[in-house]
Amino acid sequence: MLHSRTLLDMDPESQQSEAFLFLEPGNINLPVKLGANNVMTERRTGPRHIIFVKCDSPQRRNVEVDLNFMPPSIKQLYGLICSKYSDYSFVYALSAQLNQDCVPMECYVYLKMALLSSLASLELDEMRAPISLCIISNDSYMAHLLLHHIGQLAPRFIGPHEGGQQPIQHTALSSRYKWAMASPLLLAQQGVYYAGDWNRLTSAQTEELEKCMENGSVPVPQLQSEQPLNAAIWTYWQPENAANQSTAFAKLCPIFGLPVYMDAQANNTLWDFVLGQHQRDVQDEIHDVFNIPKDDIRTMVSFLHQRQVAFTGEAEQLLQKYYVVSRIEQPTAFSSKTYVVLKQFAESIAKLSMRLLVLEADVAVAIFHCENFVRSIFGAGNCPPPAVVNLNVISRVDPYMNEFARWLYQYLDRYEDDMGIDKAQPKRQRIDSF
Repeated sequence: MLHSRTLLDMDPESQQSEAFLFLEPGNINLPVKLGANNVMTERRTGPRHIIFVKCDSPQRRNVEVDLNFMPPSIKQLYGLICSKYSDYSFVYALSAQLNQDCVPMECYVYLKMALLSSLASLELDEMRAPISLCIISNDSYMAHLLLHHIGQLAPRFIGPHEGGQQPIQHTALSSRYKWAMASPLLLAQQGVYYAGDWNRLTSAQTEELEKCMENGSVPVPQLQSEQPLNAAIWTYWQPENAANQSTAFAKLCPIFGLPVYMDAQANNTLWDFVLGQHQRDVQDEIHDVFNIPKDDIRTMVSFLHQRQVAFTGEAEQLLQKYYVVSRIEQPTAFSSKTYVVLKQFAESIAKLSMRLLVLEADVAVAIFHCENFVRSIFGAGNCPPPAVVNLNVISRVDPYMNEFARWLYQYLDRYEDDMGIDKAQPKRQRIDSF
């Protein structure tokens, strides 16, 4: 078999027996929903950076988990992973198993997680626009492949097209009525509008999309009105193909808030997967708990659109402090839109974790993706985080993220906790490299 199946190697010596045990419906004990008004009362039983823990740990007491109406395949994967690891490990596994017919499970996991978070950010009754993504990549083929396939998990998906946002005029419509034709971006409402390669768009096309994202609305010229932007705009950008990299990058950061950096995956696993795909005439479709049907993912996403999550005090304080410190450390990369996207990203991680509360761990995941982008584009800096690692064994996810959380707290401890949004005074002591 291909190397991709080792990603979810729970315990190599007992994988088969444990997987069989957990896949039995009667042996999956899932947490029940506790109620919408419970208050988060975390109990610290160890170092403060140990925030990626099992769902039944004392730190997660009174945390609401809601798996109601979720497909059985989602419940099975959740029960299998969260019985031994954190709910973020479940999100990691859920993201990794996407598009196994295109890429191995262990490749581009963080990109797939960002795309899945963007899908989860779609909300039915909110005026806030969902997370729009600009993928910075050097591999246009893989970027297009993943964005095109994962985008079709949304309720609506509009792919690349010629022309701008002008509505298509149909002469066959009756002239007795005044028809208001929808533009492509309006057709993608409550879904994904995939613009394709940003470098290939004309200046008029990019200006239209930029104005829509900045204003949070889509103009309807026929009615002389605007509609709220309820579509996630996806695109990818190759720096080497840009006519002026600095100018283009200066626009992308404040517009998208948090561009996503797509790591290069030049490893043997990907090459073996590609060779294996071409050597076989018929693809072997794997049916197990780690290969969730696309219809089940669509069902899960549709239910997540109807959920509302709330921040705990600790999570909100961590997000605010990181944003203020980052504006001091990297003023070029962080804008007011960055804070909004970070908050939405943390909310999406909480939704994908089947929780109704946004915890510090969710904020740490959003910060992890942000730091991956910042350090990859602007350099490691004076206090670099742990290197980004593509994990191929699920048991390593929590220790790795707890190590990142340790760095995050030490990184923020250089500044006072009660600093304002406009200024901050750093502490005299500086953390040592580790």
